[in-house]
Amino acid sequence: MSGKQFLYLFLTVCILILASLYFYQAKIPKQGTLILGQTSGRSLHEVYVRGLGDGIHEPPSSNSPMGRYENAAIATDHAKCSKIGKDMMYNGGSAVDAAIAAMLCIGVLHSQSAGIGGGSLATIYDTKKRDVLTLDCREEAPSISNTHMFVQNMDASLTGGLAIGVPSQVAICYKKMHELYGTLPWKALFQPTIEICREGFKIGQAMGAGLERQTRESLNPGMKIFINPDTDEPYQEGDYMRMPDLADTLELIAEKGAQEFYHGDLARSVVNEIQEAGGRIILKDLRSYNVLVKRALNLTLANGNYTVLCPPPPSGGATLLYVLNILDGYNFSADSLATTQKSVLTYHRIIEAFKFAFAKRSLLGDERFTNTDEIVKLMMSKDYAAHIRDIITDEETHDYNYYGAEYDNVENHGTSHLSILGPDGIAVSLTSTINTFYGSKVLGTKTGILYNNNMDDFAT
Repeated sequence: MSGKQFLYLFLTVCILILASLYFYQAKIPKQGTLILGQTSGRSLHEVYVRGLGDGIHEPPSSNSPMGRYENAAIATDHAKCSKIGKDMMYNGGSAVDAAIAAMLCIGVLHSQSAGIGGGSLATIYDTKKRDVLTLDCREEAPSISNTHMFVQNMDASLTGGLAIGVPSQVAICYKKMHELYGTLPWKALFQPTIEICREGFKIGQAMGAGLERQTRESLNPGMKIFINPDTDEPYQEGDYMRMPDLADTLELIAEKGAQEFYHGDLARSVVNEIQEAGGRIILKDLRSYNVLVKRALNLTLANGNYTVLCPPPPSGGATLLYVLNILDGYNFSADSLATTQKSVLTYHRIIEAFKFAFAKRSLLGDERFTNTDEIVKLMMSKDYAAHIRDIITDEETHDYNYYGAEYDNVENHGTSHLSILGPDGIAVSLTSTINTFYGSKVLGTKTGILYNNNMDDFAT
């Protein structure tokens, strides 16, 4: 394993840790080659259905297949959604078309973590223009929120209508992405997921694990769609379920366009559902929401000469780049894992770098309301990274004060993420979330939308 290969592997591991997902890769049989790894020649069906096969000659670093893919590749956390994205590109769609269609699918098959009731962050890289941009489509607090709304009841920031931030994913984020780089008709991106909702689907491992955490009592009456009528308990892995109300909502957005979610009858339905659950979102909040298009943060790594691109705050991109900035000076290579002693030292340094990074992470916030420029600049500084390496002690750890932590980090509950390299020379990184498992646990009685509980990010 070369130094570059080691760095590539480490980058992959970091992204896996921060995104909390596993990858699925699919192949499109067209001209042109993109090398992501090595595997033996197999048919498209075998690569898609079987994943790992006899072609892996080195022990895999994870359960994800490493392979050679022609023209394009897609990685999501559900095989069916990967196939939907692949089919979009196979039918002439762009990488952005594939990303939107695949994430709509994820919002159903992994509805415990993502969906149109939440928000997104996207990074889009145009390899032909060598240009990159990021889209901040995170939820906003309702305009009539106040700083005291959760002081007496912290649970209200997690469950119920008060916990819901302004949903921003489908109408704003996807609309902007499609305007910039979409090639297929808007309606075509929704059809596969509409069919899944109407025809029903088998609950997979991830969604099943999320439902295992729920009880009959923890799911409010609006969440009855997740209750198996045969057992009167939450559905389990392997069960089949349908989402007909959500299918109607997606069809409405597909037919009338993204503006329906924020300006049409659907917008009024969304507001009514949230207010009936005790929320404070009003029509003005939906109609005034705007996606923020930003320049990406970038960091060039000396060890391998890579440039890593990430969205700025409020994403965790700066945290990831800070970790890599610290570790870059250690010049990791295959020899760093050659013996048990060297491996222990290498892993210790990685863990310590994460501690320093997550201490700084607690100081980051929304750039519109918090000045993060100086903190981010410090995290990107090569000199400051060298200073952190100097105070990382190789034979001991320290209490949290040593790492500079000023605030507690809220426990992560997961999101969903996908990555796509398209035949159009576009690379897309898209993250979607409704915050904690099943968000606010408020599911629209008319729309079938499962709403986020992102107001917990504002709670003290």
